[in-house]
Amino acid sequence: MVLAYFKRGQFKLREYTRTNFFVGLYLANDMEEDEEELKYEIFPWLLGDRWRKTYPRFLQKRDQLLRRIDYRALVSRRCCEEVMKLCPDHYVWQRERESHHGGAIRKYAADSEEYYPRGPSHSPRFCQDCDIRMAEMVLDDDSSADNKVDTFYWIRTEE
Repeated sequence: MVLAYFKRGQFKLREYTRTNFFVGLYLANDMEEDEEELKYEIFPWLLGDRWRKTYPRFLQKRDQLLRRIDYRALVSRRCCEEVMKLCPDHYVWQRERESHHGGAIRKYAADSEEYYPRGPSHSPRFCQDCDIRMAEMVLDDDSSADNKVDTFYWIRTEE
């Protein structure tokens, strides 16, 4: 979606910057996700520890991008697939995402009372569905009952 925004906005090569990428990513998240708080995670990744003081300027840049692309922020699946065909073997397209991480609502974030961005220096948020699946995989692969309990305990307590 970000590349589509850059093309729609007729960005020059020198405008393909880290900041503009994150502005486009934020706009794409605005368009595709219903979970408002999750997109705030972008702020510490781009703006650093002082993100609370600088994010209003970032939001202005998002609005500028929206105007620059003439408010055409919706990107079709077909357009995204065409972008992916430009470099079909790129590792980003090869990843497999768990089906419970698709869509706009993610239970693991909705369970918490207040969402606060963690940024690049922290591990990803705990996902109970992934944790349970990992435990089931380990239990299925191991026939020793004693080891099953120890392995399950280790997976549940590791973060």
